Amino acid sequence: MAANYSSGLREWLIRTTSGNFLMKVLSTLLGFLTTLLLARLLPPEQYGGYAYALAWVNLLVVPAVLGLDRLAIRDVSVFEAERRWDMLRGVSRFSHMTAGTLGVVIALLVYLLGGSVAGRLEGVLLEPLRLAVILIPLIAVARVRGAVMTGLHHVILGKFPEMVLRPLLFVLFVLAAHYLLGLSLDAREAVGLNIVAMVLAFLVGGLLLRRVMPAEADRVTAVYQMKPWLRAALPLALLAGLQIINSRIDIVMLGGIRGAVEVAVYNVAVLAATLASFVLVAATGVVSPVVARVHAQKESERLQRLVTTSSRAIFAATLPIGLLLLWFGERFLALFGPQYEAGYPALQVLVIGQLLNAAFGAVGVLLTMTHHGSLAAKGAAVAVVVNVLLNAALIPSWGAVGAAVASVLTLLLWNLLFAVFVYREMGIRPTVVG
Repeated sequence: MAANYSSGLREWLIRTTSGNFLMKVLSTLLGFLTTLLLARLLPPEQYGGYAYALAWVNLLVVPAVLGLDRLAIRDVSVFEAERRWDMLRGVSRFSHMTAGTLGVVIALLVYLLGGSVAGRLEGVLLEPLRLAVILIPLIAVARVRGAVMTGLHHVILGKFPEMVLRPLLFVLFVLAAHYLLGLSLDAREAVGLNIVAMVLAFLVGGLLLRRVMPAEADRVTAVYQMKPWLRAALPLALLAGLQIINSRIDIVMLGGIRGAVEVAVYNVAVLAATLASFVLVAATGVVSPVVARVHAQKESERLQRLVTTSSRAIFAATLPIGLLLLWFGERFLALFGPQYEAGYPALQVLVIGQLLNAAFGAVGVLLTMTHHGSLAAKGAAVAVVVNVLLNAALIPSWGAVGAAVASVLTLLLWNLLFAVFVYREMGIRPTVVG
């Protein structure tokens, strides 16, 4: 019986993950194509300015979203299962309005503060950033919207506008601007094309949400529980903020210490390394609402089987990608231009980090989707402090390689802490060992 159940679980995971996996593959390919185009069409310092601006945008979206995307995935999934349509509508509207308002406020503050740092930061880094702040409220609301659809078990539709449509439109706009109009793009113009693509994808996302929202939720009056939702969201926001800091602080600090060209080389290496992580990201999007539901039903044995099966599948799919990047990474980087081959040592370090990350499975999901967000945030805070200190110590002497080493050591510490917390609080073993 147990063997049949495990087999059925494995088949379910393959079936439910396949669509999301294919979409993640397409998103990764589009990201690769975008970086390839910009790296080859823009001078290195201009591409570095673009990458620097987008790194800051990704950081600043976090306080705008305020953890409401993760709250929406968890609570929408539960409210839909319990058929509490008034609460479902309430948490959806509250999350959208809060993220949009905070996004606008943060964008205005960053734009105004940008004038006060003029002269202290390279113009090629500052000017694209002041334009890119327009993306902050748009991305914040889009993230919440996608989370609501994920909670409703429409994972692919929820992620399609931002993961596929936006980068696809951006690629088309870049190609049209350069090859049809004959324009020589710079960092600001690339950011402008990204904004246009985001606006169009944003509108499509709104239409998709209206399509998948249960009709029952439209016929009831929304019920709001703002204080409990904010109390639940704040630890998730802190955790999300710490996660994005860990993933972007290396680029931000590298730009401030070593300049735009070093950022360009390192960003290409980071993009190449993330090819090894898309399996984990794709699986996480599908597993998140299921973990929340199984945990709510107090089925510990089923949760352990789900976690072990998904962790082993993630690592098995990640390993061959990582090995290919380790062996052929230098040739891969050469596709972006000969100047980017210098990022190969950093790429090797980053790929090893992604393999270690995959071995721990979706350990973060187990904490955030089971009401242990505050505990996860405490562990992540330790990792952020270590990350900043390591980057400050290693970047001045080692540049991009130093940033890569700092990131990998931090990622390993992060996963170890989370794995200990998961086992201590839930008795679940999250790694490939099971």
